[in-house]
Amino acid sequence: MNVPGGAGALISTAGDLLRWQIALTGGRAVSQASYREMIDSAVPTGQGDGKYGFGLGIGKRDGHEVVSHNGGINGFNSALSYVPDLSLRIAVISNSEVMFSEMVGNDIFAVLTSDKPLPALRDTPMPGGEAFLRKLIADEANGTIDYSTMLPPMADLVRAHPAQPMFKAWGTITRVTYLATGLTGLDVYRVDFDSGAAMIFTIGLTPDGKLAFMVFTPADPSPGS
Repeated sequence: MNVPGGAGALISTAGDLLRWQIALTGGRAVSQASYREMIDSAVPTGQGDGKYGFGLGIGKRDGHEVVSHNGGINGFNSALSYVPDLSLRIAVISNSEVMFSEMVGNDIFAVLTSDKPLPALRDTPMPGGEAFLRKLIADEANGTIDYSTMLPPMADLVRAHPAQPMFKAWGTITRVTYLATGLTGLDVYRVDFDSGAAMIFTIGLTPDGKLAFMVFTPADPSPGS
């Protein structure tokens, strides 16, 4: 890819990511002093307790410090984390835009550090999901988005990437079809519009009904369309 350059032309495996992380934290990729500077230089990001240093995110998970970073490029996403006091390293790579490595990594962390079972996977849509999605699309098309219905990071992302012309061009919704709930608990919908456009929306709502996550990609045409 000619825009991201090397960031879009890397091939790796989860095992290689772990080898890289071991070299980074063990004084082989950079000196131990330089690694400590990467960690100690971290400053608040403005989103919860998270901090960011020289190319590393520093956060907390169940009382444990976690050093991590994630990444994404068209069609792929990855997450790499290190929990120093547990000597735990987790690397996840996904080749699906609706299978989010960071969320899978969080589940792996939970399984390895807790006796509590993971929540059962749903096979029905989250309550209120379709109504929320319909309103969100209509509000985006009309330029009347209510950012209070989103978590702050999601609201900031939507503000930074205005998409009203695109949403407006799709026209009126003719059908919303629930397709599945992924392993990370996000619901996938197909939305058809009277313009002939069709999109796949993947959304996640918090228990109190706020938008925590959303991506959308073009859908294949319906049979016979």
